[in-house]
Amino acid sequence: MIMSPTAARTPRRRTALGWIPLVVVVLLVGLVAATGGLAKAPGVGPRRFAVGEPVVLARWVLVVDGVDLVDTTSYGSPSAPTLRVRLRATWTGDATEPLLSSGLVHVVVPGGPPPAADVSSVAAGAYSGGFDPDVERPATLEVVWPDGADETTPRVPAPATVQVVVRDEREAQNFLYADQWQVTDPLGHVDVPVTDSRTR
Repeated sequence: MIMSPTAARTPRRRTALGWIPLVVVVLLVGLVAATGGLAKAPGVGPRRFAVGEPVVLARWVLVVDGVDLVDTTSYGSPSAPTLRVRLRATWTGDATEPLLSSGLVHVVVPGGPPPAADVSSVAAGAYSGGFDPDVERPATLEVVWPDGADETTPRVPAPATVQVVVRDEREAQNFLYADQWQVTDPLGHVDVPVTDSRTR
């Protein structure tokens, strides 16, 4: 029996054509991986902001200026070692807001001991009267550093950097909570060098 040249080439052609989709898939996966598409987003939010860069939120604009490890209050009195985050906040609403929304900012210490869970509210510094619309104001967030308060507990070295995590807000989708806003998942973070300003 004599086979035609066309019939003899058909199985080989099918085999060659079968590799094409596989090669295309491998190339696409490689391209996505090379551009960071397969990288796992950190738990501190997918975006990374620079120190001093404005972070625009639904109702606020925040700027993280720095982090100090201190053992005195803002008035100079002795206190427990505390990470003090220096912020600038601009309220974009229509009327004066008394406080920065709770939960928008928190601190993570990569690879180190976690700060105390009870975070003080973000406080307005050096002024009173709340946040006026479109007026940038200084603010601070303070979290207790797990350092020894006496000689029996070892002193914990200051971390080189911390991550200041920023969350956004969204309006509550519930008629029971009209005009209420809820904090969302982390939007991003700022890697901030820590200045050790402890006096003791």
